[in-house]
This record gives sequence, structure tokens and C-alpha cells, in this order.
Amino acid sequence: MIRWIAFDADDTLWENEIYYQRAQDALSLVLRAYCPPEQVAAALLQTETQNIPALGYGIKSFGLSMIETAIKLSGGKIPANEILAVLELLKQMVASAPEVLPAVEETLSALSREYRLMVI
Repeated sequence: MIRWIAFDADDTLWENEIYYQRAQDALSLVLRAYCPPEQVAAALLQTETQNIPALGYGIKSFGLSMIETAIKLSGGKIPANEILAVLELLKQMVASAPEVLPAVEETLSALSREYRLMVI
């Protein structure tokens, strides 16, 4: 008999990936003088993947990977004000309130009548 239901909340209960995509698009704009957007996307994914053992997952490790990617793709020539722009992207992501997906509250309320719920 099922007694518990666990939810992986990101992109199940609220928007998450959209913030990462917006930040990646903005990073591409910051780095447009150094390389095309598709190169930024590929390099960022590679940097994120390499950083997982040391930094784990999450918004702050993503931000550090954006900075590292910016430095690599610019050959170390990116000026401090552009690094600050990348840091601002990260701060905006951290400050963003989650957008709960449609019908989540009603669904959780209905499920909670018969099951114990857990958000991961």
C-alpha cells in the first residue's frame, strides 16, 4: 500500500529550468564578442559537468560555472565589469521567486488527504 508520495519539486511543482535558460542566454550576450551562442552553450555544459564532483548541483555551482566559462571562452580577457554582469545574473536567479505550476496547490491538497507528501 502506498503511504507516501515524494516530489522532485524543480520543474514538477514549479518552474526551474527556465531561469537557467534565461541566464545562459544572457551569458551568451555577455560573451558575444568572443564566440557564438552555441559555443557558449556547449562550453557551459562541459564546465558544469566537469564541476559536478567539486561543486555539486544547484544554482550557485551553475553561477560559478558561468564565470569559469566566461573566463575560458574569452581567453582570460573578459573585463571585470563583464564578470560582474555574470554575477548579477546569478543574483537575479537566486532572488527569483519560484513560479508554481498550474493546479499544483489543488493537487497537493487533494493528495494530502490520503497520503503523506514529501518535497525533494
